[in-house]
Amino acid sequence: MEVLLAMAILLLGCPIFFWLERVIPRYLGYSAMAFPMVSTGLLLSMPWEVHVFSVEWIPLFGWNLSLLVDGLSLFFGLLVSLMGVLVALYAQHYMTHRKRHLGRFYTSLIFFMGCMLGTVFANELALLFIFWELTGIASFLLIGFLYQEEEACVGARMALLVTGLTALPLLIGILLTMAMTGQSEWTGLSGEMFTGLWSSLALVCFAIGCFGKSAQLPFHFWLPRAMVAPTPVSAYLHAATMVKLGIYLTARLYPLFVSHPLWFPLMSSVCFTTMVFGAILSFLSHDLKAILAYATISQLGFFIGFYGIGDVAGVQYDFVHILNHALYKGSLFMLVGIIHHATGLRDIRQLGGLIKYLPLTACVFAISTAAMAGIPGTTGFLSKEIVLKQILDISGNTGNFLLFALAFSSIFKMAFSLRLFFHLFVRSFNVKIVHIPNLGIHLSPLILALCSIVLGIWPTGLDNLTETFYLSGLHEDTGDLSLWHGWSIELFLSLFIFASGIALFLFAEWGEWRFEVPRWLRFDHGFEAIDQGIQKGTKVLNQLIYPKHLQQFLLVILLFFICVCGPILYPLLIFPPLLTIDLLRMLVTLFSAVGCLGAILLPTRISQLISLSVVGFLLAFYYILYEAPDLAMTQILVETALLLMLLLLICVIPRAKQIPKTAHSLQITLSLLMGLMMATIAVSFPPIAPESDLGTFYLQNTLNWAKGANAVNAILIDFRGFDTVGEVAVLLIAALGSIGLLMARKRGVVR
Repeated sequence: MEVLLAMAILLLGCPIFFWLERVIPRYLGYSAMAFPMVSTGLLLSMPWEVHVFSVEWIPLFGWNLSLLVDGLSLFFGLLVSLMGVLVALYAQHYMTHRKRHLGRFYTSLIFFMGCMLGTVFANELALLFIFWELTGIASFLLIGFLYQEEEACVGARMALLVTGLTALPLLIGILLTMAMTGQSEWTGLSGEMFTGLWSSLALVCFAIGCFGKSAQLPFHFWLPRAMVAPTPVSAYLHAATMVKLGIYLTARLYPLFVSHPLWFPLMSSVCFTTMVFGAILSFLSHDLKAILAYATISQLGFFIGFYGIGDVAGVQYDFVHILNHALYKGSLFMLVGIIHHATGLRDIRQLGGLIKYLPLTACVFAISTAAMAGIPGTTGFLSKEIVLKQILDISGNTGNFLLFALAFSSIFKMAFSLRLFFHLFVRSFNVKIVHIPNLGIHLSPLILALCSIVLGIWPTGLDNLTETFYLSGLHEDTGDLSLWHGWSIELFLSLFIFASGIALFLFAEWGEWRFEVPRWLRFDHGFEAIDQGIQKGTKVLNQLIYPKHLQQFLLVILLFFICVCGPILYPLLIFPPLLTIDLLRMLVTLFSAVGCLGAILLPTRISQLISLSVVGFLLAFYYILYEAPDLAMTQILVETALLLMLLLLICVIPRAKQIPKTAHSLQITLSLLMGLMMATIAVSFPPIAPESDLGTFYLQNTLNWAKGANAVNAILIDFRGFDTVGEVAVLLIAALGSIGLLMARKRGVVR
């Protein structure tokens, strides 16, 4: 119940910021802190044993509003909430220079937090997918917050398209899982259910969803382009929360697919390749946020690949790696935002000597970069030692490949970590400081950096903290973490990585960092080219087939139906069924045909309109002949209203140009063919409708349930009342649109 309340506070309470923006515009960040603080308190206050909260949702499909509380969901849920508190505090100081639309910003941010909690606590697979997609929509709003800038629009659209398109295979994987197992909840699934070809397809679909959300090859390019978002968004979404959804889902899938023969090659090959690829691109980049974005891509590849190399017994210390990354990367993103805030620059080649202007920033930055490089005394060092030991235990060529990939990426990580600190704070460079940051904006990154140091020199505390969330089936028993394991192979490998990273940094310094990311590695350019090609292609296609006049729409539709349905109905036209002749009905039909001819042949628009109205009123008389007075009354009312509205429009709309005779002949021909086709369909039906269980049901229950003797009215108002409400809503929307157009015309507004 506490989980549901924590989610509800975030999801339902977020719109309040539109009101708070007018009441306390200067303290919105502090107000935003209250929401994740309350959700954190609720998560900490509830029992931490595994349990499920379930409420009936869609009984027809057997779906429940089911939430799962276990170690995995609690770890990610607390990570989302606690980081949310720090990001809101940081945003309070960072966003002070923005006076407008802060209500929209904080509403989107808190809504995103709620969607994240919904995703990690969802036990129902359909519910997980809904929240998964909602996080993408919320991130679109946050990345595109500065929508006046073209780059923000491009980055937001790219993130939405990539994560949205890769979510479609995820949906297929969920549907396949439901079809194969008959289960729709995580708690009902087990590894024994996933065997055979369909399970392989489900695994690939799930993996694509994970790769897209966590920016893995070949879907990685959206993350650097999303760096146009305000820095609080980058620190929260792209370092600590949203990009880790792929890791969360991989951890959920681990007990189900770890014994599947496709699990190891798929996860390890793609993700460890991404790890190396991201480290190289981070080394070649010059924009501060791009460097951190590519470093994040590299680290995310390691996380998912780490689950890929696990075995049936489970994985070890995965939460240590994830927590370490959230601490140092969240801090670094915030610090980069402070530097950008103070200097107005993000190109590392134009920055330097900031230690004399920003000493506190430099101290916190040193701790965070040390954690990223894996320097002893930080959580980064413990994380690196753990994974080196695990990979050294893997024998054969597989172990050699993984060790090479990890060492290679770690060397590059060491090099660009040195570059970040040296170029920003140590080297001599004249930089104009636009704004001196205050202490408040440093609080959040300082807290994260101190946690990285404290837990780095207190491994027992880190071990006890992460073990609290360990989950049976995902984790195996681990030994105690320690700061010093003696002189081991892992330690010598770490020393080799440090030395090689320093050498690579010095080599790049000697070459004056004349590196650029090659264009062929910029997958975003290819994506933009495809996007622009689709837009241009559809524009050309529209120019070819899109009618220039509204009349042509109807002609295209009629021609399509004639071409498709005509050959099918041709045998019925040759051998029509025998019909009974009724004089009165024949007269009504004849007069209706005369009215149709009048609408075609009469010279003035008013006479044509009257002819059409005659046809409509005769149709009402036809309903009376079939003893349907309700339909006749509705037809008369609708026909009268249409006649009056069209008469008013005729007085306003200028007369159209004279239609060429050939076009007029084509219109008449198509109309006659369509009429003939519809007549053939009508006469081909049996004269007496077959018995219907549904019709019998309505007739038998109209009086008892709807308390009325008229079955037609009861169907419209009671049995299918929601359909009627929907139709009325459509009419009201159309009426409001018409009123708006008329009012705009009165004011002289050009549309």
